[in-house]
Amino acid sequence: MKRFVAPLIIVVAMSSVAAGEISPADREGIAAAVLAQAGLSPQRVRVGIDGVLEGYARVRLVAIAPPVTEPAIAYLKKDAAQWRVLRSGTGVDDQALRDLGVPDALRPSWRPPTTGEVRDVDFMNFTYRPAACDGTVLVGPLTVEAGRVSVHPADRDAAAPPDTLSVAMVAHGDLTGDDRDEAAVLVGCREDGANYETHEVIAYTSAAAGVRPMGSLGERQMRQDYARSAPGGVLWGFTRAAVTIRNHRLVLERYADGAHAAPRWVVTMQYRWDRDRFRLAAKPSRTRCCP
Repeated sequence: MKRFVAPLIIVVAMSSVAAGEISPADREGIAAAVLAQAGLSPQRVRVGIDGVLEGYARVRLVAIAPPVTEPAIAYLKKDAAQWRVLRSGTGVDDQALRDLGVPDALRPSWRPPTTGEVRDVDFMNFTYRPAACDGTVLVGPLTVEAGRVSVHPADRDAAAPPDTLSVAMVAHGDLTGDDRDEAAVLVGCREDGANYETHEVIAYTSAAAGVRPMGSLGERQMRQDYARSAPGGVLWGFTRAAVTIRNHRLVLERYADGAHAAPRWVVTMQYRWDRDRFRLAAKPSRTRCCP
């Protein structure tokens, strides 16, 4: 048997499938079976156990170097204390899983919305592929329920806070000038109980086959755009009026400069959709914060 010496990060995702109590032996057995079946070279990988139920397991396998946006999903079964892979890949046929006896609760619970209108989509119970959570275990498709999903790395103390992906707000309006609404969803990534989040605005548009993502605006771009107009400036969190769509523009309102607990300014930043990305439409404006 090939021996894998790569360091592993095993995470348990508590989302739509409750992972429950998974023994250390099962964690290691599941990870070893997936790695052996994939024939991986000695690289760092993240093995995310989405759930274990009735002798079956669903696992996410994400490469760290180079990073990927679409993890492989594997389904395993435990026979005579040994875990073996039943199916794996970036897409697994639901009927095949049913035929193999995989419990309903472990099969993919999310389906693309059948509606083609963004206003009919419940973005607080939705599957996201965030790009702004680099460096955390919040990788690949993550399904939020009631606007939140938590992931706890197995190499972190069990009493430590998990990493979380949360939906802060959803705004609707016409971003492209076609007289149809888009949706702008503000999500935040919080690592290890930190008192701040890394933010991303993900825009969705209506399509005949269901809504689809059209693009996103990440924390790094927002900070760079602000720093160009205010050298040395620092962005903090969002105000209650965080995200709106007005006059075909994405309008963001954030705290800036001063200290995290005592910001100096409220900054308004306006973005326009330019074919395939968001671009700053005007110089950010500032008003004095928190008198």
